[in-house]
Amino acid sequence: MTLLAEGVLNAHWDHKLPVNLARIAKGMEVVVAFAPLGRVCALVELAAKRKPRIVIDRQHPLERQRYGVAHALGHIALHLSIVHISRCRRYSVGR
Repeated sequence: MTLLAEGVLNAHWDHKLPVNLARIAKGMEVVVAFAPLGRVCALVELAAKRKPRIVIDRQHPLERQRYGVAHALGHIALHLSIVHISRCRRYSVGR
C-alpha cells in the first residue's frame, strides 16, 4: 500500500505544502463536488462508466474536508488498482 501512495504522490503532487488535493484529484481524473451530507463529511462514488466522484459537505471544518478528500483519494487509488468496477459502489467517511 505504501508503494501505491508513493506512486500517486510521484505522479500528481507538485511537492508544495500544503498539498493541493484538488490538483491530485484532477490528475487522477476524480470529480470533486459539494453537497449536504449531514454527519458524513465525504462520500465516494465509483461507477463503471463514469469518473470517480468525491462529494464533500461544506458544513464540516476545512481540516475535516481536506482529510475527507485525502482519505477518499486513497480509497479510489486502492480500489481502482485492485477491483474491476462493474456496478456503482458508495463509501462514506464518517465523523
